Amino acid sequence: MPPLARFVTAPLAVEVRRAALAELAKLLPDQRLSTSGRVAIAVGSTYGPIVQHTFEHDLVDADWFTVQGGTINTAIKLVEQIRKHRYDAVVGIGGGTVLDVTKFAAARLGLPMVAVATNLAHDGIGSPISTLDNDAGRGSYGVPAPIAVLVDLDLVAQVSSATNRVPPTIVTQPQSQTVFAGGNVTFSVVATGTPPLIYRWRHDGHRCGDHQRLPRSVQCSDQPSRVL
Repeated sequence: MPPLARFVTAPLAVEVRRAALAELAKLLPDQRLSTSGRVAIAVGSTYGPIVQHTFEHDLVDADWFTVQGGTINTAIKLVEQIRKHRYDAVVGIGGGTVLDVTKFAAARLGLPMVAVATNLAHDGIGSPISTLDNDAGRGSYGVPAPIAVLVDLDLVAQVSSATNRVPPTIVTQPQSQTVFAGGNVTFSVVATGTPPLIYRWRHDGHRCGDHQRLPRSVQCSDQPSRVL
């Protein structure tokens, strides 16, 4: 009985290191994906603006598209947006949702796709499958695997840190106090959350530090405790 043979698709280029994102503009012509830099780049709504700012002076001929959600309709919408223009390749920058939507769109358009992962908690980085929500629930769609994969460890760490941030919460509110006229009073507040925490104190509706509106007797700054 002849042995079974199975082909496993794999990206032609893989970069996993710090500052790998900066190599995207160089990777495209090196891998003959786009010598002109005319590519469609799909990003998520949360970190897309941050990533786009990275290429303020590179990939000036690229067009940026924001992916909202991980549904089949979102992927089809991306297809329609990209189809209006001519591109050499499609680049997806984001987590599993963004990459799955981008892989599906690239497959429908017959364009090579480059995956740039912003987190590692999924297998969509290089897999030949797009998992998308549809009217029946969720479906898996066969697509070509990304032709190149970039994992920027700095970007992954940055996104992970931002994702795990704890929002600020006031634990102890400032307490009302009574003092003699002309005396000092100290107000304090206790808050928790991912540092750094920024405090904003106001007196009669005016922010502390606005010396043109606050009485001269009021001395305060943005710290957890204030002496008035």
